[in-house]
This record gives sequence, C-alpha cells and structure tokens, in this order.
Amino acid sequence: NGLDLMRAVAEKGCDAPAILLTGQGSYELDLAAMEQGVYDYLLKDQVNELLLERTIRYALERRQAEAELERRVRERTHELAEANEQLAGINEELKTEIQRRTRVEETLRESETRFRALAETTSAAIFIVQEGKIRYANPAARFVTGYSPEELLGMDLWRLAHSAYQSALRESRMVSRWAKDVPVRYEIKILTKAGDERWVDLTAGNMQFEGRQAWVFTAFDITERDLAEQALRKTRDELEERVAQRTAEIQSTSQRLQTVLTTLPVGIVIAGEDGKIIEINQAARDLWDREAIAGMPINDWEHIKAWWSETGEPVAPGAAPLERAISEGKITLAAMLDIQTRSGTSKTILSSAVPIFDAKGKSTGGVGVIQDITAQRALEQRALYAARDAQQRAEELEGLHRATAALLSTLDLDELLCQILDAAQSAIPAAEKGMLHLVSPSTGQLQVRATLGFSDERIQVIHSPKGPGYPAWVVRERKPMLVADTQDSPVAKSLQGMPSEMGDVRSIILAPLYVGEQVLGTLSLSANEPNAFSESNLRLLASFAATTTAALQNAILHAEIKQLAVTDPLTGQLNRRAFFDLGQRELERFLRFNHPLSAVMIDLDRFKDINDTFGHAAGDQILRMLAERCRGTIRETDIFGRYGGDEFALLLPDTDIFVAESIARRIRDAVANMPWLTEQGMVPVAASLGVAPAVKRHKSLEDLLADADRALYQAKAGGRNRVEVLHP
Repeated sequence: NGLDLMRAVAEKGCDAPAILLTGQGSYELDLAAMEQGVYDYLLKDQVNELLLERTIRYALERRQAEAELERRVRERTHELAEANEQLAGINEELKTEIQRRTRVEETLRESETRFRALAETTSAAIFIVQEGKIRYANPAARFVTGYSPEELLGMDLWRLAHSAYQSALRESRMVSRWAKDVPVRYEIKILTKAGDERWVDLTAGNMQFEGRQAWVFTAFDITERDLAEQALRKTRDELEERVAQRTAEIQSTSQRLQTVLTTLPVGIVIAGEDGKIIEINQAARDLWDREAIAGMPINDWEHIKAWWSETGEPVAPGAAPLERAISEGKITLAAMLDIQTRSGTSKTILSSAVPIFDAKGKSTGGVGVIQDITAQRALEQRALYAARDAQQRAEELEGLHRATAALLSTLDLDELLCQILDAAQSAIPAAEKGMLHLVSPSTGQLQVRATLGFSDERIQVIHSPKGPGYPAWVVRERKPMLVADTQDSPVAKSLQGMPSEMGDVRSIILAPLYVGEQVLGTLSLSANEPNAFSESNLRLLASFAATTTAALQNAILHAEIKQLAVTDPLTGQLNRRAFFDLGQRELERFLRFNHPLSAVMIDLDRFKDINDTFGHAAGDQILRMLAERCRGTIRETDIFGRYGGDEFALLLPDTDIFVAESIARRIRDAVANMPWLTEQGMVPVAASLGVAPAVKRHKSLEDLLADADRALYQAKAGGRNRVEVLHP
C-alpha cells in the first residue's frame, strides 16, 4: 500500500518531498504517513487545481528551505570541527612547546612564534586571560567583538558578555566547570562595541602565559547558525500547527459538504466517468424545472435546449461544459448559455465545470456549477442601453451646445438661416438635406428661405399654412413631426409635381419655430432612405429649434432695422444714403472691369401743382405708386431709390445706353398711359427722364448722376413727359 511504499522510499534515502493523496480520511493512517516524511496530505474529493498547486508549491518551498538550512548547518559544523581540530592541535603544540621550553629556550621561542602566527591568521577570536583580564587578543577578535586588540587589552572578559551571562563569567562559575586539561564549550551571547547581540561558540583551556597560569578562550561567531536553527524550529512548529489545522478542517469538511450542496443558491451537479449523475442539489433541479435523480445521464434530460449566448449556436451533443470535463478533462469557467427549460421558460446561465482525477491522473468524473444570471443579464442589458442612450444624449447635447453657440455669432438673417441648417445637420448626422421655412409677415404664407443639400432652384416655392404639406401641418399644430417613410404617408401626394430632389426624400423630421404665440416658421431635415430618423432625433431637433428661435427672432428684427435704415419710409425704396452706398460700388466695378453701367433720373412733371390741387396726401400716394410702377418695370438686381422730393434715381448694372433708353421709355409709358386713381380721384401724372452712360471720366457716382440730371433738364426743357439721353 501507499504507507509501505513511503517506508521503502525512506529506507532508500530518497529525500524528495512527498504529498499524500488519500480517499480514506483516516487520521491514524495520515499521521503514520506524515511520520514517514510526507509533507502534507489531501483528500481526493477535496482536490482542486488551486489547492493542489498551492500544496505542491508549499512542499517545494519547504524542502528548499530545509535543504538550505541543512547545508548551512553542515558547513558551519564542518568549520567548527575544523576549528576545534586546529585548536586541539594548537593546544597539543603548546603543551609540547611548554615541555620543550624547559629543555630548550630556542625551541620555546619558535613555538611561541608559530602560536602567534596561527592565532593572528585564524578566523576565530582568541583571548588569553589572566585573573579575569584580557592579556592577549588576536586580530580576529575585532570581527567578533568590534573592539580592536589594543582596546581589548586589560578589559574584563565578562564585560563582553550579554547581561544574562556576565554574572556567571565574573564570578567564575562557568570557568570553574572547565576541566584542567579538557577544553569545555559553551554557547553564550555577547554585545559588540556597536551594541549588536551576537552568539558565539566559546571554548576555553588552561595554558601558561609569560610564566603564569592563564586561560585561553577561542570564540566562533555562530549567530547565523543559531538564526537558521531558530527558523527551522519555527518552521517545524508552524508545520505541526498546520497539520493540526488541516486535520480539524478535514474532519469538519465532510460534515459541511452536504449542507453546502443543499443550501447553495447555485446548481451543483457531480457526475461519474460514465456521464451519470452522482449528486445534484435542489438549485440545479429548480433551474431546469426538472426532477433529476442519481444515475440519470447528464445528457438524457427531456426537453433540454441550450445555445451559446455569444454566438447563438446550439450546444452540440457532448460539447456542454460538464460533458467536456468528463470526456476531455477540460476545465470550463463561466461559459454563458441561453437555455429553455422543460416548462418553456428562457433563462441565461453561467456554466462551469472541472474534471475529477484519480491518483494516476485518470478522469473519474466531473463537477458542474450552474448559476442563473437571467435577471442580472437583463439588468446589465438595460444598464448598457441606458449608458448608450446617455452617451448619445450627451454627445447630441454637446453638438447642440456647440451649434447654438455658433448661431449667436451673427445677426445677418441669410447667414443665420444657413448656419441653422448646418448646425442641425451636424447635430443629427443621419440628415442628408434640410429646409427652413419662414412665415411671410405680409402674406402669412410659408416661404422657403434656406435649403441644404438641394441644388434645384425651383425648391424656392411658396406654401400656404392651410395646405396639406408637412410644414403647413407643423405650423398649424405647433408640434414636431416624424415621417418614417413618405411613401406610406397621406401627405406624399403633395410632393407630386415637385422637383425630382423632393421626390427622392423618404424620411423627414420637422419642428416648429415659434416665440410665445408667434410662429416664425419650420425647420426640417430629410434623408433619401426610409426610417432614417428616430424619436430621439425628433426630440433633439425640437430642442434645437427651440434654442434657435431667439437668435432667429433677433436676426429678423435686425434685418427689419437694417431695412429701415436703408429704406425711404414713404415709398419703401432705397433712401438717398443707401442708394449712394450701393451705387458707388457699382461705379467702382465699372471702372475696374469696364462692365457697362447706365443711370436714369426720374422726375414727376408739375408735382407741386398736384400737391396744391389734390393735397399732399394724394401727392404721397402718387409717389408710392410711382415707386411701385418703376420697381415692376426693372430687374431685381437694378438699384432704385428716392433721390429727393419727387425725384428718383435708377442705376442699371451691365446695361448699355441703348437698353437703358428702352427701359426709361417703358417707365415713361407706365407713368403716362396708366390711370392714377387716388383717394381724391383721378389725377393726371407725367414724368421726365434723363439717361446717361458711365464713362471713364466719372470718378464718383455724383459725376454720373450729374450727367443723367443734365439729360433730365433737357427733357424738361423739351416739353416734359419725355426721355432724353446724354450720349458720351
């Protein structure tokens, strides 16, 4: 048996560390094995990978420590033996030399010389003491005591000893025990010059020194050996204590095992090498909704379905963790599986399994641990989704913050509208296109004022707030709107007949722009793919729209104030200052690039008579009507403004004198041939016009207008109600 084997190994002198692996749990047998040199013992049913590794590591470390201590003790013992032999030889030589000294003085001196040479070269401290005082100390005494030989001369020997030994040395109780001819050894503690405690092996013998009786003391420093012996004793005591503790643990483990199996909240399944259940606790039965019994194969439960959580692949026969632990000896830790129990309930479990090996390393079964983490996994998933939503929300809010901060940097309405669209698309990357509608203050209609991603100019269309379109609905309801797919929306027919770019739109989100009760317009983003936007995108767009309305309202007010600053309050056209600012830039462009430029001066004939006859209110009405008729005759890019009184000025960029003359005649006809109905009745109105082209000698706008004014005076002088051209 194993015990006989240990005895045979011990008899052969094998000193390899041994660990007893037993399945009996017999204290007497285990103790007998320990007496044969076993370092530790383990129960088979308690062995696991961590415990086996820790036990082997401890045995190896202990064996290494013992070997090191034994080596150091042997070395030190050998050194002490050699020193003793040397001292014995010295003593013998000294006795011989003493005997020979009586006969031959020369021989005595030679012997003394040899003694001193030996004493001064040995590693042991040598003291010669007479009447308790040191009369000689060799150089090695410095390394043992810390005192130089000179400092030791005349010192009481007992003063070198520790206080516990001083009294025995001082009263000669210890010295008196030494026989006259046989050196006696003691181990005593001394104090060095530095105050350190050292253990020395002290040997003493009688001798003659300078013709008188003396003692010779030899001291070896054995502090390290003593420390090693103390460590060995401590290790032995600790080992005995651990053996006692392990014995108590083994005795209580078997009693606790069954309690643990029945009370653990995780499922435990123990199976033999044939794959049949040996032991199963109630938690495992509850987890599978199945009343498993001992002897049932672990792969023979009815209605068991399992999938690997990570891949979703079904668990193949023989691939379950416990099956692989038995068949392959494979350790599996925390494999996540999705299972369907007998009742059809879906659960998520963590399955771990380890094999059980016998003393020869053969698998004898396995232990499986199953933990239901369904609720935990659901919480983790919810936490993950919440963290992801929070991160997305934080990123959206950060983008919204940066975007809205940029909107406060400008008061220019057109620039702001473009920035609003750019910022909205930046905050919602799924958007491919964007559109911003504003409600016209004069008509109440929705007008597209800015677009993003559209290239067709026909997108600039007018919608009625009462129409069926998405922006009209958002304005009426003052609510944001998400259209997942325009083809499934009843409003999709409103896109028919629109430019092709509008027909490509499949997803739209819209948000109203309003301050208090005033609706400013709508902000919309679109994509060419259906379901491109989420509810969070819609909430973000609505928040963004709410934050931009203040900046938008400021820009609108700024634009109105700016317009008032450059507009004639009576006619609504450019005032004199604004006309000169724009006109000067056109003249500079003409001087730089030589593009044609013409000027027209317009003056109502006998306007003073109209005021005197029909009143100033009728005169103001005629001036407003004249401005409207002139503006309706010219281009949007032409510069038209009130010059002063009943006189208007017109600049025609990129227009030569011949086209300018034609435009002037159309204006004259519109004035002379169309009725002028005022609140005072019909009023006859006529106008004279002067036309002049820009030339290189014109250095300022005043020079050009002066030429047009001269042509105007020619028209007045020629009978009025006519057009005159001042050719260069």
